Amino acid sequence: MNLRNMVDEQTPLKRFLFQDLPTLEHIVDFYQKSSGVMKRRILSCIFQEKLYFNEEKDATIIFTKPIEVI
Repeated sequence: MNLRNMVDEQTPLKRFLFQDLPTLEHIVDFYQKSSGVMKRRILSCIFQEKLYFNEEKDATIIFTKPIEVI
């Protein structure tokens, strides 16, 4: 593996650590201030399937792979 490949592989990690992670720290505020479309996008990044609420059943929540890793 050459140096260029190592730098390219670290770029997503650097982006996550320095850009995405600070956003996650304030995700509740960001979500509350967002439009309906953005709220759906945020939820679709977290949950793999649409959530349905039924008082008679417990929900089985399936997370997306990135959220499972976190």
